[in-house]
Amino acid sequence: MGCRKGLLVGAAMALLAGCDDAGGGATPAPDAPISFADTDTAAPPDAAEPDVAPDVAADPGAPDEGPADTTQPPTDTGPLPDTTPGVTQLGGGVLLSELDSGFVNAASAVARFTVAGPPSLSGQTFGPCVVGPADPNAPAPVTYGYDAGAVTVAGTTPAVTLTPMAEGAQGTGYASTLATDHQDLLPGGGALVTLSAAGGKDLPAFSLVVQAPEPVILSAPATGLGAEVSTGGDVTVTWNKGTGQQVLITLNPLDGSFQAVAGTAMVCEVADTGSAVLPKAALTAVRGTASSLNAALGVTRLRQNRKVAGSYDVPAALARSTGGPVTLTP
Repeated sequence: MGCRKGLLVGAAMALLAGCDDAGGGATPAPDAPISFADTDTAAPPDAAEPDVAPDVAADPGAPDEGPADTTQPPTDTGPLPDTTPGVTQLGGGVLLSELDSGFVNAASAVARFTVAGPPSLSGQTFGPCVVGPADPNAPAPVTYGYDAGAVTVAGTTPAVTLTPMAEGAQGTGYASTLATDHQDLLPGGGALVTLSAAGGKDLPAFSLVVQAPEPVILSAPATGLGAEVSTGGDVTVTWNKGTGQQVLITLNPLDGSFQAVAGTAMVCEVADTGSAVLPKAALTAVRGTASSLNAALGVTRLRQNRKVAGSYDVPAALARSTGGPVTLTP
């Protein structure tokens, strides 16, 4: 799984891995970093490493390398290359997310700058979906965090500051000024959010803009306590068509009290066309792998951008999600 797709999966899994205490829809992990890897042993970036001019695009066809210092929205013309000569692509960056459903509303702003990418769900592939084991209580692998200085976010409500915090041998983490119970963070679809890093001991200063995705409205299948989804055939998920770069549909196991539990999960990466078909085989693989037939269904729309800062390619993403509990029936 490539770096870009890994970031998407990491974001969606953090957003949609569990349910609230009242048995509602999936909730985010507000303080969870967006990038992990159990094999990451990278040292801090070498200060003597030759810099690459920040305004040099990694690839003329890169989807998100729009002018970071103007008010023009990023353009999407093709996939980013996995590698760029002289530039190290970071697997972690800044993630601003908002979950809005009939069961729970929440927002988060997190950052971690690391070479390691987020965990990917490994297992069987069915069409656009990957099905494999997942455990919301498993300890997160530790990654080394780089210091980019304080990150200020403008264009959100409220503005947010992400402050670097020393973590000893694990490098630098980030604390957010956003209240843990905040709900409405992102602006309307198409509006621009500006992220500016002051520069720190590892990464130089940089600034980029990310276009906000439209809110997601899920029209089918129905979610909620008592809502059933039959796994006897393929299931079509429909939502309001938008301009997100990617949409992730996730299905995570819940126990009888609609709490997140270890079991088999599903992640489907699809285009933002407003409709996607979940294969019967994938749904059957998820059903009944935990202690109940309950699961959390989520739909996440994402937009991203990247910025070359010195010798490093730094990503940022904005995500909007919705969803809720369902009971998978044979």
